[in-house]
Amino acid sequence: MASDTSLNELTILQPEGSDSQNTFVGHRFRLLPTSEDFKQMGSVTFEVKGEGTVSVELKGDHLEAKTEFSPAKQGQAFLATQLDDTAIKKLGQEKAEECLQNLKVARDNGDTHAVMDDAETFCNKFPTREFISSKVAMNWDTWQNEMEVGPWKHLKHWLSSQPGGLKNFTDSGYKLLKRHEADGQPPFGEFFKPSFKSDVDNMIQWYEDFRKTARPEEHGIYDPSVSSYESDTWVARPPAALSAPIVKEIQRGLEKWAGVPEDSLQFINFYGVRMYRNTSLLRRHVDIWETHVLSAIVNVGKRGLTSPWPLQLVTHDGSVHQVDDSPGDVIFYESASCPHGRDSGRLQGREVANMFIHFRPQNWEPLEGSHLKSNGNKVLHQPAEL
Repeated sequence: MASDTSLNELTILQPEGSDSQNTFVGHRFRLLPTSEDFKQMGSVTFEVKGEGTVSVELKGDHLEAKTEFSPAKQGQAFLATQLDDTAIKKLGQEKAEECLQNLKVARDNGDTHAVMDDAETFCNKFPTREFISSKVAMNWDTWQNEMEVGPWKHLKHWLSSQPGGLKNFTDSGYKLLKRHEADGQPPFGEFFKPSFKSDVDNMIQWYEDFRKTARPEEHGIYDPSVSSYESDTWVARPPAALSAPIVKEIQRGLEKWAGVPEDSLQFINFYGVRMYRNTSLLRRHVDIWETHVLSAIVNVGKRGLTSPWPLQLVTHDGSVHQVDDSPGDVIFYESASCPHGRDSGRLQGREVANMFIHFRPQNWEPLEGSHLKSNGNKVLHQPAEL
């Protein structure tokens, strides 16, 4: 047997063998025979719903799966739902054709390279990705109801309680740094060394050259801000040689902007390039307050947008600002205390590509008396490495 947990992880199971892997609610994995004698049986796909175990047996000419509750979790949702692989493949074919038709419309409306650029990778390469297979597992109303009573309920709590419990470093909480400043002003408002512009240009060129190596992001269908049920997001990971100089200059610029000592910010995370595809939505959220405190978004690409898709950000005074960034631009923002998202509407166009870089100040704590609890499943306590 083989267990395909994320399209790029493969575990071969021997007869009577077992495998244990870290997973999460909403995660899907596929079991399939590897022997030529049994491949006609097809595969079995599951969605994780809670704690427990799954066992699969060969029963005649088909695979049969059994689930068991964890004793401490009786009464919770069923552990795993067996999905219909035939239905998933059929829907995948339909969605691939729909994707191709959308690209043809974009091409006919002036996005000349839409089909040539995107059809093979983004329509055909991963036809059973979570964005598609999740629609077989449940309909929109069921998914939305589950989000309302769970992830979105928690999200609303953090949006209302977290910002007031944290120190503010700047007056507004964000700053847009334009790669091309108007009126003779220097690029990026002199927050970076001159070499930063070429570093960003190199990253943009890498994205242009290697974007087709991207894979579905698959954050899980119950992620409150970027669920793979409603948003078709992909990730391509650049080499450290390209990201490291950008991270260093972003740190320098954030320290200058936030008024903290040089070399005092702790690097937490570089993430991306995340590629939001047509109809994606980034719901408004705040980042993990323990770690993702002073952050930057670097825009590395836009393709075929028929309407703007700005970052919407709530500043420290409660006003909402629409920040429409262009490729090469950088947004500084206090990501734990300023609610933000791209939720003014669904992305209309082919793609928006962003990188995210996060830092934590020294001796970082919430304001006295705030009593904030963790809003992250995994809080990083050690400096990150690229």
